Amino acid sequence: MNRGKTLAMAATTVGLAAVMLAVGALAGPINGSAPTSLLSRSVVAPPAQVLSTTNIAANIGAIQARLKILPNDWSAWSNLGALYTAQARLTADPSYYTKADGAFARSLKVRPQDNASALTGQAALAASRHDFSTALTLTKASQKLNPYNATNLGVMSDALSELGRYPEAFTVLQRMVDLKPGVASYTRASYAYELRGDNLGAKFALTHALQISQSPADTAFSRPYLGEPASNSGAPTTACR
Repeated sequence: MNRGKTLAMAATTVGLAAVMLAVGALAGPINGSAPTSLLSRSVVAPPAQVLSTTNIAANIGAIQARLKILPNDWSAWSNLGALYTAQARLTADPSYYTKADGAFARSLKVRPQDNASALTGQAALAASRHDFSTALTLTKASQKLNPYNATNLGVMSDALSELGRYPEAFTVLQRMVDLKPGVASYTRASYAYELRGDNLGAKFALTHALQISQSPADTAFSRPYLGEPASNSGAPTTACR
């Protein structure tokens, strides 16, 4: 029985998180370069709740209003930095990166210790700028504070992949899938399969991402990438659909 069929059968009984990535199988050498940047599948995509430019602007305004009243709310500063980063990616306006830098710095100034969220935010910002070494360093620092932060593990796996450290990236990704199976982890898992040349596995992961999508943004994010395995498998009609 081929691996794709085994995965599909196992998923029906024990759930996707238990079978999405077999580290022993996926941690082997990668033949050739990645076809596209992993960032196109993961870090560049902001969280579903802020995929809409309108929502981001509204959320930014709401947090800014809160910070006028509570200027020492370190968590709000961290959230504001994440929203600025997402806004920069959606609008291609680099000035938001500068604003994000300032917000994360302010969060760390207010709470210099035990501030994992700000470190993860800085890591995502560094990855958006393609500074993957810095992103990796920051995610490791954040992980020491909170080893159960799936978002941080996602950024870490992205940075490791972009640095060509695939076995480590897949190990971290497995941890992310185990901690928080969802659109963000499943789409990353699909790319891990794609790197191995396993289009069936990539389709399997993305199909599950689509099935659990709870918003139009998540659905819209999953569908185009679901077309890639179809295209790579010689099914252009399905890919176009």
